[in-house]
Amino acid sequence: MRTRRGTEPANARSALRLRRILATTALPLFVVAAVLLALGAAAAGPGDTPTRTELAVLAGVCALLAATAGIDLLVLRRRLRRQ
Repeated sequence: MRTRRGTEPANARSALRLRRILATTALPLFVVAAVLLALGAAAAGPGDTPTRTELAVLAGVCALLAATAGIDLLVLRRRLRRQ
């Protein structure tokens, strides 16, 4: 049997329900932000500020954060089912 190393408790648990609330809130927020920023990037003209590229990058970041929240919800569902 392996000996435990470190100072963390043997049965440490994370706040799964709080993570679920945060991910459930973040997912639609970032999806809407990504869509609005992508629409803004598509409508941006040559002299507009922020530029089309800046808006597209922000839309990509929001889409990445939405994907992260969605994956977190899937992981949380599996973990909550096991408990």
